[in-house]
Amino acid sequence: MNLDITTMSLKPICAVACLIACPASTVAAEATRLFETLRPSIVLISSAEGIGSGIVIAADGLILTNLHVANTPLALSVTVTVEQTGKRVERTFEGLHLHKVHQRSDLALLKIDAPECRFIPARLAKGEADCKTGEACFALGFPFLPGQTRSDLTLTQGIINSTHREIEGKSYLQIDAAISPGNSGGALVNANGIVVGIPTLRYEGANRVGLAIPVASIRMQDFSAAKDRQTNPAAADLLDKQASAYLAKDVFGGGDAAAALMALQLFREALSEDPGNANRWHLVSETFRHLGMLRPARAYAEHAACLDPANFVLRFALATICDELHDGDGALDKYLACLPLLGAVTNELQKTGVCRKAITLASGRREALRTLYLISWSKAILGGTLSFDDQLQVKRLSGVLPADLVEAMLAKNDGHSIVEMQLLAAAHPQLIPEAPTRELPPADASKVKEEAVASTAIRSKVSFPQGDTARLADAPDGVVYKPAEGVVEWTPVLFSADTEIRVLFLVTHPDGKEDTVIHTIKREP
Repeated sequence: MNLDITTMSLKPICAVACLIACPASTVAAEATRLFETLRPSIVLISSAEGIGSGIVIAADGLILTNLHVANTPLALSVTVTVEQTGKRVERTFEGLHLHKVHQRSDLALLKIDAPECRFIPARLAKGEADCKTGEACFALGFPFLPGQTRSDLTLTQGIINSTHREIEGKSYLQIDAAISPGNSGGALVNANGIVVGIPTLRYEGANRVGLAIPVASIRMQDFSAAKDRQTNPAAADLLDKQASAYLAKDVFGGGDAAAALMALQLFREALSEDPGNANRWHLVSETFRHLGMLRPARAYAEHAACLDPANFVLRFALATICDELHDGDGALDKYLACLPLLGAVTNELQKTGVCRKAITLASGRREALRTLYLISWSKAILGGTLSFDDQLQVKRLSGVLPADLVEAMLAKNDGHSIVEMQLLAAAHPQLIPEAPTRELPPADASKVKEEAVASTAIRSKVSFPQGDTARLADAPDGVVYKPAEGVVEWTPVLFSADTEIRVLFLVTHPDGKEDTVIHTIKREP
């Protein structure tokens, strides 16, 4: 890799004795020596969403990795071995972000500013002579698979199957050394310990192919600011389809967490090809949510909503994630942002869900005016009369807010806005009184008859077309969706007389379009 090496003052690491001509036992022994030599130059890149790998390419802290590893709204940390005060120590540097991106390849640079440290760069290939078909190769990185509690640097051995494997107009090294999610951005080295490529999982159809981006022809001038990178929506669409196929293995194939992680990597690679597309940020968010990783899901959902603030689906998804994180203040703000968009929404269940959530959250914060205003706004949106719960709430609010204001709000049928609500709330800061509590006399245990009451879960089969991904958008309490089993479980509240309920699914198609599906669960009389 010719990254202006002379100007970067790279000091080559000691070359490991050539392994190709050695017997298999000697190759294994030398592999250990190669691993120890390269170890200080391979870095662990991590954030709340996962891990990846990178390599040190300059003594002043320049790190090369895959773009899909570093392209995240979350701050990154890098754990690396450095020379400090004459000793080699392991340090972790926090709060890093993209430094530069490659204009055509899935590559990026990170920069660590630590003048007190000297980083230990790897030696990079300078030309095709360093990489030939049939030669031994070794992949170093930090793989992470389901069930692991930590990731350690690993080395896998193989051969270079081809030095010119073309996929989607780009040339790769094809290898048979095992690589997994987390290896991305690490080092593919030859038997002399020279980095010849950057491993990255790629896919043909739904099949994994071990590939690496060759580094010999890359130049520093090929890197620039992220905003200047050329987009490739067609390549991103293909990656999205491949990701959807992998995600379907997890959702409809009885559960496959490894496939879900591969889908996540593919969605993130698609995002790197088309970073201005809000729906691609949404797809990454939904995949994190599917994996139960709500913090990164929220970060990606927030970025999606910033890119397309008038998109109800994106706003609603963000509000739902905040709700699932039990962030009441954040969820209320996000549901409020959905309200002005409901005029273009035709799904009545979604409209009702947003209105009810906003009212419930405002009431939970005991904000009298905002609760009243949201009840009025809800009535205008849904075009109906007040529900029984709203009537009870209005009765409580009438005790703390001026009667003429309550009357005006109930008569208001249009012109609602968040700005008007905030102005009125500032003028009327009254709080909803807390519900009175009273102590009950102790029960006479001698007169209590114990009886075991069980509430049985009702299982209802649900399925979606292959390639679609679905999640619960709204459902009554006691409902759990188990995608691996293809069922929805409803555990009715004790003594409930409900004979059936409806749950709302948000379905994402492989082309990125979304629909809502209502599923009914019936209870035997």
